[in-house]
Amino acid sequence: MAKVNRKNAAAGQAHVRPMVRIRFCFALVVLLVAAQSGSRALASDADEASRATRDLKEILWAFPADTQTIMAARGPFKIETADADAGPGPIKIHEMLQQVVLGLPPGFIRTEAGKDLAGCTVTVAVLGSKQFRSPRDLGAVHYVGASIIRLKNDASIVRKLAEGGDRSPRSDVERERIGGHDVLVVNYKAFKDTWTFFISQPDARTIVCSSDRRYLNETLARLQTRAATRALPETSPEWPFVNIEQEFWAVRHYDRADAAEDPTSPLAGKLLEANTLDEFAVGIGCGYSRRDEQFQVAYLSKRPDAKPVVRDMFDLPPDHRLTSRECRDGGHVVQIVLDAHVADGDRTSPAALSALFVLQSLGHATFF
Repeated sequence: MAKVNRKNAAAGQAHVRPMVRIRFCFALVVLLVAAQSGSRALASDADEASRATRDLKEILWAFPADTQTIMAARGPFKIETADADAGPGPIKIHEMLQQVVLGLPPGFIRTEAGKDLAGCTVTVAVLGSKQFRSPRDLGAVHYVGASIIRLKNDASIVRKLAEGGDRSPRSDVERERIGGHDVLVVNYKAFKDTWTFFISQPDARTIVCSSDRRYLNETLARLQTRAATRALPETSPEWPFVNIEQEFWAVRHYDRADAAEDPTSPLAGKLLEANTLDEFAVGIGCGYSRRDEQFQVAYLSKRPDAKPVVRDMFDLPPDHRLTSRECRDGGHVVQIVLDAHVADGDRTSPAALSALFVLQSLGHATFF
């Protein structure tokens, strides 16, 4: 057996220590690079969030002043080819809400006219709507409104189609000029109703999809030049109950002048297909947290005790917790939390139905 002495040990250390230092330095470099990459990623996320907020505040001024409901879906998220027209399947609440806010014709992304939108990243999408009306049979409630979609990167989609021609054999895609902009006109048959969508691209990052020619014309004009007033101004009583940094949020201020034929309005004066009566109704503010899988809803009314209205509106069991308090303006607010965890994507689960009740309270009901 070889004898180990101090001299041999020292010689061995002379060879080991530099290797240890190299490994240690390499590990330190890796950690520093990872930390810097993480810091850049956090900074990038913060920049994107800040950009989305700026876009959002700008977009809010574009909707006509008599808009009743505003819903927003914050990105980043991609415009997917799957949509409500793709048939039954597991439901994901956040994706369903994104599709509603995008407001695009069902199946449009899978057509020649719309395929270039597939995969585009959305910074923020906002839907403004009013004049909710029942369908002739089944399906979604009709509305006058528009969705403004702000993309992360520049794209030439509608412009390219308008200039280069639509290669789609579909006869239900036409072109018009509205407010000085090229517009695709898409007709969509849903049960016994035919919807007409007007799709425009006023700039490289913005897509506007409207259900009404006149509403689109005014929205495009307001996008170009800020008007003196906006829909649902900051003084509206619903805003204190909304967090515009959430992935999804919405506000609705009920319009008494348009309530009589609105199947979702509590001010209609009569029971219709999708409303709960409350002659003192003011509005609703709500948000959705994907992390918590919950809706937070605030219902505003001049009625001293609006809890029975809210229980009926959202079909709540007797033991569901509601909180009520008086607001500064003398009205009252009832606040609830709704579970939105859909196990295995079950479309018939109570949580999935909660999402439908929330959309219904905002005017966007679906009859089935």
